[in-house]
Amino acid sequence: MQIQYLGNYQKGWDRVGYAHAGDAGFDLRAAISEPIHLKPGERKIIPAGIKVALDAGTEMQVRPRSGATI
Repeated sequence: MQIQYLGNYQKGWDRVGYAHAGDAGFDLRAAISEPIHLKPGERKIIPAGIKVALDAGTEMQVRPRSGATI
């Protein structure tokens, strides 16, 4: 897997990656400088600031955080 950081990913922001060795996945953070507030049921496109190239035979899933409420 290769990750390319785009122009809206600012210096000083945490880089995408695994928090601990052996983790199954990692956190994907929003590439925003101001908070975004969503109303219940509202949807918005939130930039991540990255582009990912996956190796053959791999997959990528985006899921809500375990502590997130939907």
